[in-house]
Amino acid sequence: MENIEERFWSKVDIGEENACWDWIAGVDSPGYGAFKFEGKKVNSHRMAWVLTNGEIEDCLWVLHKCKENRLCCNPNHLYLGTRSDNMKDSLRDETASILTIEKPYGEKAGNSKLKEFQVLEIRDKLESGKNLEELAKEYSIDPRNVASIRDRKTWVHI
Repeated sequence: MENIEERFWSKVDIGEENACWDWIAGVDSPGYGAFKFEGKKVNSHRMAWVLTNGEIEDCLWVLHKCKENRLCCNPNHLYLGTRSDNMKDSLRDETASILTIEKPYGEKAGNSKLKEFQVLEIRDKLESGKNLEELAKEYSIDPRNVASIRDRKTWVHI
C-alpha cells in the first residue's frame, strides 16, 4: 500500500520554512493544485493542511496567508476560516491590487486631448485674463475641463 504522505509531498517543491512551497503537479482550472485522494480531487493546500493538522470541519475552508499564490502548500502559510472569511480576504486583496495599479495620467492617458505644454499655456492664459469659454473653444475642450485645469483637479502632476 502506498504512503499518501510521501506521494503528496513528492509533488511539492519544499523550500525554506517561511517560503511558499509550490505544488508542482496537476492544477485545476481556477489555478489550485489538484491531488487525487481516495478517488476524488482534493485541492493541494487543503490536503497539506489535513496531512499536517488533521481533519477539517465541513464548514471550514483552508485559506492562504500568501494570497497571490494558489499553489502554495506550506502549512505555515495556511489557516482555517469560513467562506465569509475567504470572501472578505478576496475583496480586500482585490481592492488592494486596484489601488496599487498605476494608472496612466496626463499625456499618457489614452483619452487625453491635451499635451502638458498646452495645459501650462491654458493656466498662463487664465492668469492673463482669458475666460473659460474662449480657452475651451481654442483648445477644443469643454469649459468644465478648463475649470478643472485651473482648479488643479486635473493635471495635478504639472
